[in-house]
Amino acid sequence: MLAVHLDLTGQTVLIVGGGTVGRRKARTLLDAGANVRLVALEPRPADFADERLKWLAESFRPSHLDGVALVVTATNPQTDAEIARLARERGLWVNAASCPEVGTVHFPATITRGRLVVSIGTGGAAPAFAAHLRERLEGWLPESLAVWIDLLDEARKLVRESVSDEGQRRDLAREMAALDGPALLAERGIDAVRSMLRERL
Repeated sequence: MLAVHLDLTGQTVLIVGGGTVGRRKARTLLDAGANVRLVALEPRPADFADERLKWLAESFRPSHLDGVALVVTATNPQTDAEIARLARERGLWVNAASCPEVGTVHFPATITRGRLVVSIGTGGAAPAFAAHLRERLEGWLPESLAVWIDLLDEARKLVRESVSDEGQRRDLAREMAALDGPALLAERGIDAVRSMLRERL
């Protein structure tokens, strides 16, 4: 299993199934910047007003696979397996909620702090355990990590511009990464930490 962070911004994702699982995955994909085409027999809920969501209240047909980057099935094992087969025949990535073994993509439990994304996956074997582990880890990853990652990105760009030696750049990056950024931010504030990083360069 290869862990990959996929940029779906502006890409169309097909979801088949409008139940609890399908709606939850639709929200996840919309949050990730995707355009969602959702096919379900259920009518569109009133709280799904996002303009990037196209809700089709109809039965699935193979033409729904046209022009999509990813397929998510959330119906029943038999239907999910058939849709997964059709998707794989087209070379599409597919996540099958009811039978993960027929899919090619598994959604991990994730922790997000700005541009930092920590993923926890079990290959579809134990999603409840992945979610439990995520809940335990969330307390160890403060929200200020989002700011710290942005500061490290600023410093990395300055290092690339001002330090020509590759080994020295690598050493500086490791030195900055080893700092306790959240503690420094809590103690000194963002401006002081930014100045400190610049001075180290």
